[in-house]
Amino acid sequence: MADEYNPIRSNLKRKSDSTITTSPTKKVFTDAKLLYQDTLPDSAIDCIPLPDAIDNFEIILKTTFDTVTLKNKQYRSQRLQHFYKKLKDGKKLTMFCHDMKGNYLPEDLSNQHALDLSKSDPGYPFLFSAINYTDIFIYFSHHGISVPPKRWINEVHNHGKLALGTLLFEENSNMKISSIISNINKSAEKLAELLDHKYFDGYLINVEVEVEKNDIVLFKQFLHRLKDAIRKRIGYDAPVIWYDAVIHDGSLIWQNQINEKNHHFYDICGFALINYCWKDDELKNTANFAKYGKNTVFFGIDMFARNTVYSAGINGCADALQMIQKYDYSAGIFAPGHHRESVLSPQNDGLEDLYKYWMPVKSYFENDPIPFTNPIKIGSPFKVFEKCDHKLFITYDKYHRYSCMHEKISVTGTKMVFAKAGLYNLLSIVIEKPISFEVSCSAENGIVVFRNDKHKIKTLTNNDSTQVIVKTEHQLTIEFRALKDNAILHFIYIL
Repeated sequence: MADEYNPIRSNLKRKSDSTITTSPTKKVFTDAKLLYQDTLPDSAIDCIPLPDAIDNFEIILKTTFDTVTLKNKQYRSQRLQHFYKKLKDGKKLTMFCHDMKGNYLPEDLSNQHALDLSKSDPGYPFLFSAINYTDIFIYFSHHGISVPPKRWINEVHNHGKLALGTLLFEENSNMKISSIISNINKSAEKLAELLDHKYFDGYLINVEVEVEKNDIVLFKQFLHRLKDAIRKRIGYDAPVIWYDAVIHDGSLIWQNQINEKNHHFYDICGFALINYCWKDDELKNTANFAKYGKNTVFFGIDMFARNTVYSAGINGCADALQMIQKYDYSAGIFAPGHHRESVLSPQNDGLEDLYKYWMPVKSYFENDPIPFTNPIKIGSPFKVFEKCDHKLFITYDKYHRYSCMHEKISVTGTKMVFAKAGLYNLLSIVIEKPISFEVSCSAENGIVVFRNDKHKIKTLTNNDSTQVIVKTEHQLTIEFRALKDNAILHFIYIL
């Protein structure tokens, strides 16, 4: 099929044909030699010189936002439409609220990292392998406005999920309620423009300060305006989620449920994230106020288990999920980096445990097929581009997609190891329309299999490369058949 039918390749340009090794009959793409321009069809763009962490709302009010022109805005609409369809279908959703060491860490702000292997903690970045099982990813920090860094927006969007920022008010912060309600319409419009320019998908609203009664009335009006302003700006509804803290009269009293004291905020926003100190009675009572459906209520789960009825860590998370989903609520998991902070030793880069840590809760999550918007790479999320003495220089592979979790898959360095011989489902992708694409792989003692529904399309072996033509609009499944124990997959590229 001609290239003009491939929306991916038409939006990408190779920097140099000399970076691609060729043979007389086919091209072989290697991990280090796939180089493309930074701008991908569905990626965050630095449109304006604004920081991602903002503590003074006056900065936003004084910023002039031009109209954003994105060639591929359909990807935003596809993400939002898929999210709201799951909501309408009554499916339980999963939210992860990422707050690790205050966030905006060096690993979040740069694509390249120098690891010092001579130190007890070389500085390996945090990796989140459950992104396939996520519906909403919130980037949280103790700043007034927290916009997800480009790294996280791209990673979340690559998997077809929603990336949300945070609007936070707390003690000793320069972000004041008065700054918002002094001009409700302008405040809402500016936050909608910020969302559009930074290319994220909604807001968590977290008010953890006492608010005057008159001001709380005005703030409710602001919530209405914010939803309207986002819809007007991007052309679609986007999630605005209320965090359970302040009640109807402005008092700061966490309810750990939706009840007669705080349902007004949920009624306006349409979504609520409940504080994580709930008990069974709060789960039961919330059903009386979940007017938009139980799946619009995300009961919080704290991985550190502060003042909770469940224990810390992944096993406590599994217990909490069982309690929450018994009542058909959605789940909002705080601090997914708990295992990186508390469980892994500093010397461990986290790759070896990457596909195993979340296994105890896998059955509670739904693994959606991902949209084919950007090039896809399966394998290690890192590239090693230089090693010098005790320094290791790595970069994120920006096309990387996490494969389905499996207890017999481990990731070590730049390879995936399959402990036992057998067939493994790696990934499912959605093909929106008939296309052709190029695929290459490098494997040892294994075969990569492409299936369209139940029909095998193509198989690839070690250092193989070919063009795959998908003639029907179906879900494409990528499998790995390990022919022996400890078979190795170095990478799969789909372009």
